[in-house]
Amino acid sequence: MRFLLKNISLYALSLFSLEILFSGVSIRGGTMTYVIGGILLTLFFYTIKPLLQLFTLPLQFATLGLFTVIVNAFILYILTVLVPNITITGFTFQGFSLLGFIIPKITLNAFFAYILCAVVISCLTTFINWLFE
Repeated sequence: MRFLLKNISLYALSLFSLEILFSGVSIRGGTMTYVIGGILLTLFFYTIKPLLQLFTLPLQFATLGLFTVIVNAFILYILTVLVPNITITGFTFQGFSLLGFIIPKITLNAFFAYILCAVVISCLTTFINWLFE
């Protein structure tokens, strides 16, 4: 039970962070939408993701595991279909510069917006798990 509550809160926090970071991510409905999104992401990442990775095993081997990002983006797409208050659309990333590291302004369509959101959710959850363990 503790494991589930930790993961639900972790994914809800990552959804909240996604909305703050990217203008193309819109979450309406308040705290309940974050909780529902966290519950569904926990359910999807522990049931659907292993099945999808098993079916795409040859692609996983061919891309040395990078196809996992596409699987995660597909899971985010399923989330946006099931929860109409969560939407991810194409957006323009304004870019930033930090200590000589520059990311230029980039316009992303919906497909690449899902991929970027999947990468950010993966990085956020990994970092927060590392932080609390």
